[in-house]
Amino acid sequence: MNLASRTLMDRPNGSAVAERVSPAESGVADAALFAYLCPDWAEPALIVAEPGFSVIHANAPFHALFAQADLARLTGGRLRFGPKGFDRRFGAMLERVFSLDLDRAHLSAMIDDRPLTLILRMIPPGLIPGTGARYARIELRQPDQGPPRAALVSLAETFGLSSEERRVLGLFLTGQSVEEIGKSTGQPVADTRQAMKSILAKTGCQRQAQLALLFAGLTR
Repeated sequence: MNLASRTLMDRPNGSAVAERVSPAESGVADAALFAYLCPDWAEPALIVAEPGFSVIHANAPFHALFAQADLARLTGGRLRFGPKGFDRRFGAMLERVFSLDLDRAHLSAMIDDRPLTLILRMIPPGLIPGTGARYARIELRQPDQGPPRAALVSLAETFGLSSEERRVLGLFLTGQSVEEIGKSTGQPVADTRQAMKSILAKTGCQRQAQLALLFAGLTR
């Protein structure tokens, strides 16, 4: 659905999730084309345009996700995430992808003890000729089957894990390797590896597989 024809729903407390975005203001060439690139049957996704990184289209799953979760809002046409650290990293990812002409990038984090991953893909310029703008599709993934929050909190409190160790553990339990966690969070892989070593030491596990089994035991 086009943000020109539908504003993101309001939160229960009355504050707006998003502002109305006009295709004319955002330089949209063809709303039907963007709906094709960002269909309602796909994962929650939106399309941003550069310069300005304005959101010009969002599909129905995106609207549904942000109507239910206090994750983000639109400010001045730009997507802003509630957690400030994650929002800064999101902005840096946009700047890096557009300035370096990268084809793809991704960003992961634990937000409210649930994994969130953003996957950004540049749209080939030839698909949208004559606008003078560049576009990217951003897909949001927040698995329903991420690590159960109560079990994650219980393990962290039992073994005295720091907030950083808890974040690394949460992402590890989604199936990401230490290297993938470091790259997707923007943290040096060496720091992520050190956090994992500390988690193993505190929990008394010798290997990552033992850590996964320990957590599985808490969820039975």
